[in-house]
Amino acid sequence: MTKSVALCAAVMLCTLAGLFSCSASALAGNCEAKLENKSFACTIKNSNGSTSTDCIEFTPTGPSANFNFFDSTSLYGCTCDVTGSFKSPSFNNSAGGFACDDGKGHQIYGKIKGRKITGQGSDSSGDSSLLSCTPGPSCG
Repeated sequence: MTKSVALCAAVMLCTLAGLFSCSASALAGNCEAKLENKSFACTIKNSNGSTSTDCIEFTPTGPSANFNFFDSTSLYGCTCDVTGSFKSPSFNNSAGGFACDDGKGHQIYGKIKGRKITGQGSDSSGDSSLLSCTPGPSCG
């Protein structure tokens, strides 16, 4: 009888430890949960006056431990925006904002609005862009 009580207690303790090890962002549904394994067709307006289109696809595979996306030219590592305060930040926790970097001088900051993404980008030479994206087919 004592062994079965001890075994039951050990199982309950392991279960609780597993629940507490889940990040708050995973339980709350951060931006990664809304973007991962989804593709978007984007229209991009560049600071040089040109307009272009691109397909971006969010994926768990890539340089970021959080989530990533690739487009026609690069692979970006991403994280959800920080929530909370400077004193008590919650990293990779925002449900609506994200930042991505390709490691080559290009950054993209985006917002999720319903099923759409809007955002802006910049590069190390000071060029900038605006993007507006809607759900699209896989970029393949």
